Amino acid sequence: MKVLLVARSLTRGGAATGAANLALALRAAGADVVTVAGDAGGTSPIRTIERGLERVLFDAETHCLRLGTPTLDLPALVREHSPDIVQLCDISANTIDHTALAQLPVPSVHRMSDFWPYHGPQHYAEAPGHGGLSGWLFGRAGHGSLHPTARVAPSHWLAERLTGPAPDVIRNAVALPDPLKPRKLQYSPLSFGFISAKLNDPRKGLLQLKASLQALPRSRPFELVTFGAGSPPDLGVPMRNLGPFSPGESTRAMAEIDILLCPSRQDNSPNIVTEALARGLPVIGQSGGGMESYLADDRGALVDFWSETAVDLGPVVDRVCQDYAKLSVAARGFAETELAPEIIGRAYMGLYGRLLTS
Repeated sequence: MKVLLVARSLTRGGAATGAANLALALRAAGADVVTVAGDAGGTSPIRTIERGLERVLFDAETHCLRLGTPTLDLPALVREHSPDIVQLCDISANTIDHTALAQLPVPSVHRMSDFWPYHGPQHYAEAPGHGGLSGWLFGRAGHGSLHPTARVAPSHWLAERLTGPAPDVIRNAVALPDPLKPRKLQYSPLSFGFISAKLNDPRKGLLQLKASLQALPRSRPFELVTFGAGSPPDLGVPMRNLGPFSPGESTRAMAEIDILLCPSRQDNSPNIVTEALARGLPVIGQSGGGMESYLADDRGALVDFWSETAVDLGPVVDRVCQDYAKLSVAARGFAETELAPEIIGRAYMGLYGRLLTS
């Protein structure tokens, strides 16, 4: 089966990692994959102007303007490559003309990174109905007319909040490193980790850790190791910053921590969580969101870091430390049986087969 995989980027950002891992998964399942990235030739001057205006008029998460033509001519790509399926990933930044899907002679599938464009111009709008100037510009650009043959949500949290036809839920794939021995608690003091491309990104929730970490009993010495760009705020606990990282380098930080903390509230499937599980690293993540499709007590914990009162992390940390080796084995086992590229690739190939025969 030949798949044309189209993404805004395959190298920059979390959505790009998800797209690259999907290409890896499809190839592992035997698909002939042609990848096309909108940023392969660099960012156009027009898109730079569009993005600047979006940020000035609205915010970093709003995508609504189109001053020029789309980056990629999707119908022309289909004619050139003659795929059986068009697989769309993150197609923000005017990557394609959304109305072009109606012209395609083959089925299309959209693997979503967030709610855009189904809930309007904002990536993380959990409900539709954003009006005003951004909504008008969004409609004028044709962004609200994306109607693929099928949609895929990487988490139940995202799927349950989408308007329109129910999507398939297929988790994100993760590249598996060589088989690992079970991890053991190795650092004294206990080393928590927080990893984000930008440490001060409010969506990632670094500040949400402050009250819970300060409330931890000091009978077990600990530190928070941060890894990312920017200067982390003082949380009133021992901290150490490893500095910014490039794509693929997050695993370097995982070698220096015992437990990953992931308080991100809006990510439907943080890559850092799947990468940690693949390396046998227990994770304490945010409850009530996309991480619930990836985390459970046997490989970490889910807590509400965003609650009005500080989370009592003491019992959670005690349990994770007491059963550390068992949780490490379960984390790696979950990645191997549920998130391995060939597993996820076969799930997509099954979806493609149903679309082609329906």
